[in-house]
Amino acid sequence: MRYVDRREIDTPPSLAVPSVSVAAEKEAARVYYANMSIGDQDWKGYSFKQYKDHDVCYRLRILFCNKCAYCESDLGSNLDVEHYRPKCGVTEEETHSGYWWLAHAWENLLPSCDPCNRKRYQVLLTEKNSEDELLALRALRPTESYGKANHFPILGERAFDEAADLSAELPLLLDPTNDRPDDYLDWSIGSYFSIVCPLVTAGEPSMQRAVTTISIFALNRLNLVQSRTEVLNELRFQASQIEKDLERHAGEEQGTALLDSALLRADQLRRLHEPHKPYSGMAKAFVDRFISRIAMRAAGADGQDG
Repeated sequence: MRYVDRREIDTPPSLAVPSVSVAAEKEAARVYYANMSIGDQDWKGYSFKQYKDHDVCYRLRILFCNKCAYCESDLGSNLDVEHYRPKCGVTEEETHSGYWWLAHAWENLLPSCDPCNRKRYQVLLTEKNSEDELLALRALRPTESYGKANHFPILGERAFDEAADLSAELPLLLDPTNDRPDDYLDWSIGSYFSIVCPLVTAGEPSMQRAVTTISIFALNRLNLVQSRTEVLNELRFQASQIEKDLERHAGEEQGTALLDSALLRADQLRRLHEPHKPYSGMAKAFVDRFISRIAMRAAGADGQDG
């Protein structure tokens, strides 16, 4: 997950103007909820359809570089227009009809892949799993389902209608257009696999938000971890080449110059976490750590020269 500035893209015209069909659906939904009680035996949420017009999907793809807002997997041709605050019901609050008044709100829409957005049975990996264990886990039938669906856990006072103050809620799911994931999420250094973890220095309730986000979106699901690990291994290879060159020339007179060159090469790794690259949040964390390590080594060399 990486931070994305929603202000980089204007609200899609179909939502901003809004279009005739969006305006009609908004009014129909308002009437529907004014006349329905969630306690009715036959109650079900309004069937929204007009929030995902072509201009909405197009702009979400551009804004997020055709990647899932949550796991950063490439979306290909499969994009779910996901409601951050769910439009039809809230899993954690049975008496809540959902944030129906935000069904067409641009700031509430995110692009998502199917496994992040919908309930799917998944196998999760941890920092302790080995490569052999991965093969064994792959052979198992998953028994637990994960995915956002209508989940929206919060701290604070829940908003129940369009007159309520949303700022009274503290969502426990991260929104990459409002939150900076780097302040909440960390990446395992000791594991062979690319495992996302809560940032231990974040404190509460930030730690709780990180744990909840990782769990609900299954950000350590087996297939996702495998894909991320492929990118991680490329980063590890590039970093190891730089460090091998330093070791090969250790003790030579031009040591400081070599460290400067290594630092430059390390900085060039930043191209691997540009916004359009896969799993750029994880890649950025790795590169930042590696550059910090080389920089400390260079600073030590400067101190010896002095």
